[in-house]
Amino acid sequence: MSRTRLIGEIEKEIERLNNKIDLRIIKGLPYFKEARRHRFLVAQLSNLTRTEAPVAIKTIIKAKRNWLERAGSLVTMFLF
Repeated sequence: MSRTRLIGEIEKEIERLNNKIDLRIIKGLPYFKEARRHRFLVAQLSNLTRTEAPVAIKTIIKAKRNWLERAGSLVTMFLF
C-alpha cells in the first residue's frame, strides 16, 4: 500500500471513529475502546505526515540556552 493511500485510509477510519464516538456520547455509553483506537490512529497519521525540520531549526533546538538568552533572541527577532 502506498503512503498516500495509507494516509487516506487512516483519515477515513478516524472519521468513522469520530462518528461512532459521537453517537456513543449522545447515547451516554462509554467509548473508551474507540478513544484508544482514535489516539493510536492520530499518532500513526502524525508519524506518516511528519516532515523533517530544516537544519537551522535543529541547531537552534539543540543549542542549550537559558531563558534570558531565548527571550532576548525572541525580542531581537521582532525588532530587526
